[in-house]
Amino acid sequence: MSAGTQASSFVSSRLRGMRLSPARARRRDAFTLMEINIALLLVAIALAALLTLMPTGLRQSDLATSDTAQAAFATSVFNAMHANASTMVNWTNWMQFTDGADVLQNVTAPSFSAGAVPISAGVHEIEDHLVEHRYVKYELGLQNGVNGSEATNSLVKRAWIRSTDRRFANVAESPIYVTAFVYMGM
Repeated sequence: MSAGTQASSFVSSRLRGMRLSPARARRRDAFTLMEINIALLLVAIALAALLTLMPTGLRQSDLATSDTAQAAFATSVFNAMHANASTMVNWTNWMQFTDGADVLQNVTAPSFSAGAVPISAGVHEIEDHLVEHRYVKYELGLQNGVNGSEATNSLVKRAWIRSTDRRFANVAESPIYVTAFVYMGM
């Protein structure tokens, strides 16, 4: 073998050693298809979890709005009743408290379509409360004493109200709001 042949043989054997195998030649610094699929699966699972929470959040928001409307309605009725009760200085009127004639006088709830709707004891409905298409169903009760068992000549009277802004809801399942009135007359 001549020196030239020997050199070319040496170079070709060196190049063969440096040559990449076909598997290594295809490999590059990048993500594999499997890694991308796993990442997409994780993103899809996270989005699905978030989307399942969305209706729950909307429902809770709606319930919070409903609770606020119920409490505001009860507060407005009770405030008007307290204003009327504070003017009672006649014991005879105070004794008739539970029939609601004096304490509910001029107690109204605003209605968008009907103006002021009078509030009375019992179960009643108000259409378009405050704004159009806002519905209120309420039950108002008046009692003697704190627990309702005291005699009619008690100095303490109690009023309770339940309300709902759901048209077909059972008002008996709504929260109950209670207030007490104390005779301060002479």
